[in-house]
Amino acid sequence: MSWSLSEIESLSRKAARGAGMSWGMAEEAGKSVTWLAAAGLPGPEALADLLERLHDQDLDEFAPVIRTDAWRAPGGALCPIRAGAALSDLGCSGETRLEGVMQPLLIVPFAVQAAEGPLVLEWPGARFACGGALRGSAEGLCVQADVLIETGTAAEQPMLDCALRYTPKPEAITVLERFAQLTYAPETEASRTSGAGAGLSDHD
Repeated sequence: MSWSLSEIESLSRKAARGAGMSWGMAEEAGKSVTWLAAAGLPGPEALADLLERLHDQDLDEFAPVIRTDAWRAPGGALCPIRAGAALSDLGCSGETRLEGVMQPLLIVPFAVQAAEGPLVLEWPGARFACGGALRGSAEGLCVQADVLIETGTAAEQPMLDCALRYTPKPEAITVLERFAQLTYAPETEASRTSGAGAGLSDHD
């Protein structure tokens, strides 16, 4: 089934929050997924896999420790949303190496936003370039990889799509909806009796 970008962003944001991310990081996740979906790339699928891996974990273990030689996470696997948010804050004008990035596709929108000039981002099986227009390709979802970001151009890469709708894989939607459900507070007796039109007696 085809989804609008606003529907994808809303579901992705709620799913990220339900999986344990702060609302701020969940907002970033929603934006990343939507950006990728608009480009015809499997953002919802990448997020679904990421959240399965992060759920019930100490998320600080996946946050970047920023060094000049490489960015690493204490737990060895780097969250692309946390790393991407850091890239957005710091900017990206030279070579940056990020080690062990989970679902590296999710970091592409952040790198493009952070670019302070022509930029190439790649990992095994994928290469993206921005500089006026965004080009790139990925052979498929990559569970975890080292990502290299550097200045340069890659005009031979295909131009990415710009669409208003995306058709996610049903299994990815199932995962995202399961996590999104965790953001809803369980119904209590107080909430049932204080709802619109609720009451303990009817005096008609």
